[in-house]
Amino acid sequence: MRITANFNKSDKKRLLKSLEELAKDQNLSTPFRKVAQTIQFEAEGRTPKDTRELVSSWQYEQKENTKATVGFTAEHSAYQHEGGDGNRRIRNRPAGGESYYLTNAINAKKSDIEVIIGKFIQEKIFKAK
Repeated sequence: MRITANFNKSDKKRLLKSLEELAKDQNLSTPFRKVAQTIQFEAEGRTPKDTRELVSSWQYEQKENTKATVGFTAEHSAYQHEGGDGNRRIRNRPAGGESYYLTNAINAKKSDIEVIIGKFIQEKIFKAK
């Protein structure tokens, strides 16, 4: 089976105009929030949960319309993430978890992140939800 699509000049002009509008759109908070939630849910399953302090320190911050940060703010989050302090490794983590829990969560959800961004672009271009 072969499927083809033809675009005429007006279709092409509409598409190009939509792409121009998307390029000018400075508010990316909607896809950033969805990406952050996706990462958070994955990271929570990988994070050590001895006291749950680390898990509950998750933070999403929208810095500007085009910038956002995600991560954990607990004092020991970097130590737990990197797996130790350079001189020794965490061998028996309390209540499970893994080293590089945030990095691993992001890597595990790359395809989901691409889908979220793709849907956002599609909605912006075709105005379809």
